[in-house]
Amino acid sequence: MNKILIISLLAMILVLGCTSAPPQNPNEQIPNQNNQNNQIPNQQNNMQEQNNNQEQNQNENNALNDFLGSMGTATEYKVIYDVTSSYSGYSSTSVYGYYIKGNKMRMDTTIDNTKSMMFFLEGTTYMCSDSGTELTCMDLGSESSTDSYTGMLTVDKDTIEDNMNDYMVTPLPDEVFGGQTAKCFKVAMNTGTELGNIESKYCVANNVMVYVKSQSGYGLTEMKAKEVSFTVPDSDFDLPAEPVDLMTGMYGLSEEDMQNMANQYQ
Repeated sequence: MNKILIISLLAMILVLGCTSAPPQNPNEQIPNQNNQNNQIPNQQNNMQEQNNNQEQNQNENNALNDFLGSMGTATEYKVIYDVTSSYSGYSSTSVYGYYIKGNKMRMDTTIDNTKSMMFFLEGTTYMCSDSGTELTCMDLGSESSTDSYTGMLTVDKDTIEDNMNDYMVTPLPDEVFGGQTAKCFKVAMNTGTELGNIESKYCVANNVMVYVKSQSGYGLTEMKAKEVSFTVPDSDFDLPAEPVDLMTGMYGLSEEDMQNMANQYQ
């Protein structure tokens, strides 16, 4: 009987020993929980950083689109600029005037009290000058492109759109030029050359450039509008003097002289 009881107790001990799990050390799970808890803030920080980067990129794209959208759609305006330039120790001041009305254009330049005027009218280009004592105009023949004369009043949208990664546009507070409130932008361009970055400031009122300041490794140029109007009378495109032929104006040759010269080569 005692042997049976002892055998039964041994059997129960073996069964309990096989089915019961050993007690776990509660400290063994703490490091894993701590790691998981530490990962949560890191993931949140990464997500926040990604959101911030996306928001910054979106703001930069919005500023770039606003800047490009503000350029070059006005068809009638008059702007008079004070212009200063400094390059390699040389500086100059001048006054530029732009008159635009439909397909007519006039550009004035005043340097050292000498005023020159370019007129682009009905397919013909005229150049006039005012020395203060005499007004003269010459007929230059068929109208040339005005792009080289209006380049300072706009930006090359196609170039910027094709190289958007090279430009960073930052909106600036509005300013007033020539009595007109203008939206202003800072534009940084990576040239990838020895010039380094070119930083410019542009201010635009009703699609007309009223302020430009551009600085590079070569120097600085600033154009500041002192007079702005969005209506231009037709009289602003009247020539100040009777135009003469280019050869007559430059060399004092009459039409008869030029005909005689032409006959010599026939």
